[in-house]
Amino acid sequence: MRDFNFFEPFQQKEKKSQVKGLPFWAIALILLIIAASWPAYNFFRIYTLRSEAQTLEERLVNDPNYHKLAEVEQKEADLLSYQDMLASLELADETIRESELIDERLFFVISGTLPRDLALNSMSINGRNIQVQGIAGSKPAIAEMEFNLRNTGEFERIFVPSISENNGLFNFGMTFQIRGVSNGASD
Repeated sequence: MRDFNFFEPFQQKEKKSQVKGLPFWAIALILLIIAASWPAYNFFRIYTLRSEAQTLEERLVNDPNYHKLAEVEQKEADLLSYQDMLASLELADETIRESELIDERLFFVISGTLPRDLALNSMSINGRNIQVQGIAGSKPAIAEMEFNLRNTGEFERIFVPSISENNGLFNFGMTFQIRGVSNGASD
């Protein structure tokens, strides 16, 4: 009869694990060779890249179209400068449009109130205050303009501080304010 050895499978595994691999000194030698050759490899790569860059630079400088490269770079810089100026001008234009008190509609409203025999010489606008100087053929024409300005509903505090006659024509000054204007907007 045969004896069963319960430790036999474990003993066989021990024998397999006793197989020797590379000795420690061989692994250390391989790592030392790799560590020593890595800087040499990097030095070689840096040297070749520098020589390629120098060759390309010489080829570029000796190219007959090299002077055009400087012109192109200058034009690109000018283009960027012009684009920056355009952006700032567009921003300024938008700011002016947003805060503009006088618009075309205001001029049309004022010109729509002018009677037939009346002409404006000048108009000055300061904030919401408007001052006009003009010539009329008669005093009723001045009164008609004042009446028309009141009827638009756009203006308030309409006042005629001066009327003077000169050779049958009446020079006058008129001041009024834009109604309901707040924060720099006419609407």
